[in-house]
Amino acid sequence: MIQYNIYIGETVYMAVIAVWGIRRRYPLSWFLLAALSGLYFQLLSAYAVFPLVRMGESFILWSPDSFSLDFANAYSTRQIIENLILTLPMGFVLPFLLDQGKRRRFFTVIAFSVGVEMVQLVGVLLRISFHTFDIKDVMLNAAGGAAGCGLFWLFCRAAAAARFLPDGGHGPLALMIRVARNCAAGRSSLAGIERR
Repeated sequence: MIQYNIYIGETVYMAVIAVWGIRRRYPLSWFLLAALSGLYFQLLSAYAVFPLVRMGESFILWSPDSFSLDFANAYSTRQIIENLILTLPMGFVLPFLLDQGKRRRFFTVIAFSVGVEMVQLVGVLLRISFHTFDIKDVMLNAAGGAAGCGLFWLFCRAAAAARFLPDGGHGPLALMIRVARNCAAGRSSLAGIERR
């Protein structure tokens, strides 16, 4: 059942990406990067959303510490690192998928990161999810997404400064370099990548 739900989500994601990319006339290298990002989103949903509750099983809606901001006593170092790593790739992946400027890209990543925990909250309220809602997770997810944006910014600066990297080409690496240089120059991430 769990695998079935994940495969449906991946199929819907790939269909939306295909329509989006074809309408925008993006190159094949964009489709490859979009498919690889789909693997990340699949793992994210498997870890953060599923498993769902089967009929008759009990679960906890939230604990008394769900709204506490006491990280030291409620979370282990491992839990903090896992929550940060969960959404960190989002800050790096979304600029290759969505054509946005710096400020809008940052807020999209934060909204997406917080949305992961909101999906868990809806699952808890509908009594279909084993996960519990915790405000600390919301904060850590947002921090992970922001850290991913910071890593992407460093990548953009490094790609813009590295003059030995090629400007042309049609492969995924050329697309990544073009997106990084667009962002470093203050342009929207996917400016000028349409097929000619």
